[in-house]
Amino acid sequence: MLPDAVRDPVRSATWIGTSCSGECLVNVAPWICVTEYLESEKRNPIVNESQHRVAIIDDDVSVCRALGRLLRSRDFQASEYHSAEEFLADLSSAKFCCLLVDIQLPGLSGLEIPQQLAARGDETPVIFVTAHDDPAIQDKAMRKGGAAFFRKTDPFEKIITAIREFGCTRQAAGRSQRRIAAG
Repeated sequence: MLPDAVRDPVRSATWIGTSCSGECLVNVAPWICVTEYLESEKRNPIVNESQHRVAIIDDDVSVCRALGRLLRSRDFQASEYHSAEEFLADLSSAKFCCLLVDIQLPGLSGLEIPQQLAARGDETPVIFVTAHDDPAIQDKAMRKGGAAFFRKTDPFEKIITAIREFGCTRQAAGRSQRRIAAG
């Protein structure tokens, strides 16, 4: 029998136990457990996004891995970084259509990434994906240059929609200035 998080990931706020690959998970987003399930699902995407790269910046290795797998299941190329500094050091050789960024990172905060990009003339949209459910943090993230804000417990489909909204499709002519917040 499938775990609740696989049967109904939208209703499962968190799932404590083991992931589909047997790793121990505690208080993590439901999409971590459904990663392998989604990868095995047959998909017929509207747009082939295989040439589009998304950077994931999160100090939690299991979150990076889960988001990376989910993105690859949707034909995105995902690059994983475990600190803002690691990402910024690689930025000169890598270009991304958008970034998925945690707020609390060791060293440089995720909130600093939009400012660091702007200083370099880089307008890559930053989508914050965080465990923080504080409206003040969300407001601060958006004021600091975030393009969208999601909680790690939000359905992955909302994040994918935001990624596509911010230019990660072939039809996109440029960067969207519209801001999205979890609702």
